[in-house]
Amino acid sequence: MDNSRVLIGNATHFDRIHLNIEFDKEADRIAGFFEYASRISEWGCSSGELGLALKRKGVGWYGFEEREPLRKLSVEKHGADTVGRSLCDAGAGSITHLVSWFAPFARVSPEDLNGTAMTLSDALSVGGCALVEDWYRPDEARAGWALMDTYDGEDFKLSRCAVTKIEGIRATFPFFWLAAKMGEEPEGFQEEAVLWLHSEKSLTDAFDQACLRHQSVSIDGLRCWKLTKV
Repeated sequence: MDNSRVLIGNATHFDRIHLNIEFDKEADRIAGFFEYASRISEWGCSSGELGLALKRKGVGWYGFEEREPLRKLSVEKHGADTVGRSLCDAGAGSITHLVSWFAPFARVSPEDLNGTAMTLSDALSVGGCALVEDWYRPDEARAGWALMDTYDGEDFKLSRCAVTKIEGIRATFPFFWLAAKMGEEPEGFQEEAVLWLHSEKSLTDAFDQACLRHQSVSIDGLRCWKLTKV
């Protein structure tokens, strides 16, 4: 399935689904963790909603998003000068505080894990810190989980649901979407997401190789990595 085609046609659907997240609460947690640093960069900023919430807290923000349809939405909200495409474009050692709230290491295969950790390390200044959402280990995930997200607007309704599939350390989410707009026929489509179940040792080995001191931390019950460039 061509996920890029689905996403290009329906990026606003992703944006609406994300509105269910309490971004102001998330921004409070993140800004507090970084002791209200003057600027926080976001790796994988999606459509930019967390960035808006951080700005409302008085925190400067810069985002990175490689998925072009979502990056365009973020640019519409923040301006082209504050949304980059890739963390590789950040400039070596240019970031002091960085957050990634959508499990970025789960989105890369085992073959790309070390390179992704190195990309993060290269972007951080010495002593710079990243707060990165963790994800499930191979022995924690279970096939058959049923997931559903919804958006309930006045004249537009949206839902997506999936039942997870596990093959080794590969977790697949075959999402079924249904969109209903007042006065129009409902629209249905499918989109598949893949997340990888890396072991803790695989992750910490990649962090060590990239000169990232690592500490597992809990942010209001959410398991994260605190990664510091050494």
